[in-house]
Amino acid sequence: MPEVLVRLQELEAEEQIRVLTDRIATTAALDEPYTVAWLLDALLDFGTQEQVATLLARQPAAHASLNSPGAVAVLMNSLRKAGAHEQVADLATWAAAHITLVGPLTVGRLLGALQEAGAREQVATLLARKPAAHVALDDPQSVSILLAGLRSAGAQEEIAVLMARTPAAHVALDDPGALTILLHRLKEMGAQDQATLLADRAATHVTLGDLHNVAVLLNWLHDADAHEQVTTLAERAAADAALDNPHTVRELLEALGKVKAHEQVTTLAKRAAADAALDNRHTVPRLLEVVLPALKAARAGEHIAVLTERLPGSGCFDSFIRFGDHGTRFRSGREPDGRPADPWSWQDLE
Repeated sequence: MPEVLVRLQELEAEEQIRVLTDRIATTAALDEPYTVAWLLDALLDFGTQEQVATLLARQPAAHASLNSPGAVAVLMNSLRKAGAHEQVADLATWAAAHITLVGPLTVGRLLGALQEAGAREQVATLLARKPAAHVALDDPQSVSILLAGLRSAGAQEEIAVLMARTPAAHVALDDPGALTILLHRLKEMGAQDQATLLADRAATHVTLGDLHNVAVLLNWLHDADAHEQVTTLAERAAADAALDNPHTVRELLEALGKVKAHEQVTTLAKRAAADAALDNRHTVPRLLEVVLPALKAARAGEHIAVLTERLPGSGCFDSFIRFGDHGTRFRSGREPDGRPADPWSWQDLE
């Protein structure tokens, strides 16, 4: 809907904008809080104050389905921006007393929304329900957001309850980016034992599918002086990381170099020479900028030769001719059997 309004605004169709926003304000369903919040934000962005007032007069907070704390938080924020403070207060009171306390992400977002709304009594009501004792601990990003919300609320007792449940031992290990965020949060809050436990688990078992965030995690462990964990993760990544994306393979190689995992740099560079995907002629040159120096430093001439021979057949002839004397030898091209093509001119094609 906002896209339609934007287009109408570009066309300076003021009458059509008024008709459409009137319809939104008077007929839009109010049971889905995310949709109501989205519509409110759109009306506010377009400065249609009369239609905002019409929509608010229909009491969206009283009609929305409130099964999700995240949806409640989003709707509260939109109502607050629209100046519907009484509806915000009513919604906050209901949510603090009745919302389900299972998802740490949504509980954390609700805490943040309540604090932004200045709903101190409702924050106290929510905390009195002991959310830290009930939330699931499987998602590291959600646990991190909840910890941030509890810390912002000054809820030290709830933080202690959550820490006593040892979230570092329970979070899933399939998202290296989220694990890095949680590690930072734990260290920031002085929970060193939990951070060490999580670092051990992450280094040993984290999924290696997202090489960008594996590199981020590796750098974080290095900066945190977690030397044993750096070695463990570096060895796993160098030996087992997928090689289907030249860009992320380069990122991992750079991270391994930064943390001084030189043997692992060589291991990964040799694997990349033989098996890295070379189907993207735009990213391959940047990969070569890292792989070739590593292979030369390891005196891995055989692997350099393997990599070189793979380039022409992968559509990377422009990279191939930059090796050694290839630019001169293969000035006229390269035959399928690897021999330099005979000299030719455009007249030969006539």
